[in-house]
Amino acid sequence: MKRRGRPAGLTINPDAVADALKDLGDKSQAWLARGAGLSPSHLAEMLAGSKGVTEEVAERIATVLDKRVGTLFPQRVAFRISVREFTASSVSAA
Repeated sequence: MKRRGRPAGLTINPDAVADALKDLGDKSQAWLARGAGLSPSHLAEMLAGSKGVTEEVAERIATVLDKRVGTLFPQRVAFRISVREFTASSVSAA
């Protein structure tokens, strides 16, 4: 049975990846895939939004591109911010 909807995991911002590759001297997606330990086809599926990205893979992609993870995976930052706010509120109330 084929799953529908958003894939599990983080969703990558393909425009941010394209900009980072350009900033590195017009590096290719294949170059990025090799550096992150992925197949080019798997990376292409992640960029198209049909495959989610694990935290570990997000870190590897960001490292290869010399970018912060939040630049490439914006919902991770939003999640972390909401966790910090929740934690700070519960600490203040105690």
